[in-house]
Amino acid sequence: MNRSLLCRLVLVVFIALVGVPYRLAAQSDSFNAGSNAEWDRAEWALVHTPGEELFYGVLHPEAALFERPFSSTLASQEHERFVRQLREQGISVVQLREAVLAGTVDQNGREIPGPALDELRRFAFRFVTLESEPPVSESQQDELEKSYFAESFQHLHPDELWSTIVLNPKITLRSTGDLNTGVVADYAVRPVMNLYFMRDQVITTRRGVVVGKMNSEQRHIETDIVRFALGRMGIKPIGVIEEPGRLEGGDFLPAGDRVFIGEGLRTNAAAILQLLVADAFGTDEVVVVKDPWQQQEQMHLDTYFNLVADDLALLAENRLGESKHVPTVDVFKKDGDGYELQSSGMKFPDYLKSIGIRVIPVKQQDQLNYGCNVLTLKSNEIFVVDGVSDEFLAKLRDADVTVNVVDFSNLTGGYGACHCTVQVLSRKQNVDGR
Repeated sequence: MNRSLLCRLVLVVFIALVGVPYRLAAQSDSFNAGSNAEWDRAEWALVHTPGEELFYGVLHPEAALFERPFSSTLASQEHERFVRQLREQGISVVQLREAVLAGTVDQNGREIPGPALDELRRFAFRFVTLESEPPVSESQQDELEKSYFAESFQHLHPDELWSTIVLNPKITLRSTGDLNTGVVADYAVRPVMNLYFMRDQVITTRRGVVVGKMNSEQRHIETDIVRFALGRMGIKPIGVIEEPGRLEGGDFLPAGDRVFIGEGLRTNAAAILQLLVADAFGTDEVVVVKDPWQQQEQMHLDTYFNLVADDLALLAENRLGESKHVPTVDVFKKDGDGYELQSSGMKFPDYLKSIGIRVIPVKQQDQLNYGCNVLTLKSNEIFVVDGVSDEFLAKLRDADVTVNVVDFSNLTGGYGACHCTVQVLSRKQNVDGR
């Protein structure tokens, strides 16, 4: 059986088992989201400056998926400065909070009654959990929630609805039998502490936005928040990853007529198959980079590999040479209405060389300091975080790369840097089409 036929049979069996997860949807006329290549000029970006939700994460960093202890206050200040720097580069930056609250508050902070506020209120109510001790019947629980929504939730200001979304509160009611209110509550929160890593909830292909499915329990609801925000911006996702798929945006890098997608710790083969079946990439070639190591310090493709130009990339040293950590690639080529597997098992560095991409090796300490997690603004111009070595910066400049250094001293404590914190929704393709 030839390889092309085998690949097609695999896709047919996959569809038979789980169905076509989604079909491509038409883009909204109000915003044309799409990214052709990492080296195209960034035009629109979605970010989230962390707020009250981050504080809970720094109380126990490991439980929040963070790398180390840091200050949530200073992290927020660093992010605000970074947003200003993005705007100074001519990028239109949309804050997630602004998108979610769009149409619900005026310039003076007063709420605006109407469909937008009603929709926000219904959405935010999904993030509240109400329970009683002892537990009540299902019908009583429904009545409790309806009563709470009617009497309490309807009075919340949009700012408080935002707090509800990012804190994800749980309220457990207990009767006291006293002569006061007769009830007491225990309050708990399950905050979305990683929300400022806006790269991960979706991927932006040349066809549009695909909503992912987060690998970690702590991050599951982030995709719901981002999807709601996209709707407020007039962006209709072209698809949504379904079980058993896992897809996080840090594993995706568009590169013109091809894309790189990592298969490893956070993104699995099931999600990649869904994307192939739906033709969500819109490219002639799909390069699946298969990570044999799968460790937290290099959890996503963009933590050990990145694109600076159409012929220049960064790659961590432990992914080069004869290291057992060197990824291999499966290369899929467009064939009619689908893809066929063209090659499998080639070492990643060899593949990059075969397509004319030069590699700047990134030493271990620079990789640990997020030297690979750069944000490419346009061809040969990047943002990189402070803390990488002078030697690494010199290598970049020797390769004619314009380097903008930003302070992420606290933000990197969450296990990410420049690329992780920005979802570029639109890039302007270079005039020469590269």
